[in-house]
Amino acid sequence: MNLHKVFNSGVRGVGGIRAVSDVTFTLQRRSVVAIVGESGSGKSTVARLIAGLLPPTSGQIWLDGQRVPQRMAFHQKRQHRKNVQMIFQDPFSALNPYYTVRYHLERSLRNLVQVPKAEIKARASEALESVGLTPASDYLDKRPHELSGGQRQRLVAAQALIVEPKVILADEPTSMLDVSIRIGILNLMKRLKDENELSFVFITHDLASARYISDYILVMYAGRVIEYGKTDDVIDEPTHPYTRMLLAAVPDPKRLRGERNERIPLVGEPPNLSQLPSGCHFHPRCPYAMPECREVMPVDHMLTPDHKVACHLVKSQEAAANV
Repeated sequence: MNLHKVFNSGVRGVGGIRAVSDVTFTLQRRSVVAIVGESGSGKSTVARLIAGLLPPTSGQIWLDGQRVPQRMAFHQKRQHRKNVQMIFQDPFSALNPYYTVRYHLERSLRNLVQVPKAEIKARASEALESVGLTPASDYLDKRPHELSGGQRQRLVAAQALIVEPKVILADEPTSMLDVSIRIGILNLMKRLKDENELSFVFITHDLASARYISDYILVMYAGRVIEYGKTDDVIDEPTHPYTRMLLAAVPDPKRLRGERNERIPLVGEPPNLSQLPSGCHFHPRCPYAMPECREVMPVDHMLTPDHKVACHLVKSQEAAANV
């Protein structure tokens, strides 16, 4: 996929907020790509573009060799919603408090999948049990407010899983849960991925969670990808200063990175997307910024076939090493 998204602003749409710029990555079957960044980095916008909740300004999304239309007809939207499901950050707001667990699950089936009426109840029970809400009979007639936060998140996962999607987009699915519950949700996602041959896009600001669950990490800043690679490569050999700042913000960085990596404190605030800095958008916060960083947008530099970074510092360091 290769995505751009600009939100129009001002009089008659003059000007705009460039929320996503040239975000490109491949999601393989039974793999997890974690999209990491601060609030306002564009990571949730990417998820909504993939889900079809927002139309891209430009770019393409491909699923199983088929291009997903930018403007979908009703039947195309229905098929895309079946193939690509989303788990939102706040499970309570994603559920209607007036309806039972049974209603939420059965509605998803009726709306997106042609299932014989006699099978709907059985499928709902199977979905609950697959996410650890057992026995299902204890939960089917409950309403969202009668469930704990972890149980609600499992219900939302069951609601996504019941239509047998190919991709699940999980937008900060553990950020509103207690630490003691988060690991259970992450383990659930790993198990569902393996048992159902699912692919996940995992949106998070937490690099510890990203390392635990993902195969690849994509680091975003101000709507752009600034580093991308296999999870161990990005964590063990972080190259972009912003990635290293995010790692330094982890409470116990020894879990994530070798001591050889210098700690850089995360300072400053993300830029206003309607008034982005010239050149590299990160240069106002970067302790290593050079004149070139203030003037020229960096291009991707391939460190290995699976690890790329957009940073002038890498080119400068390689040039110095070759002198």
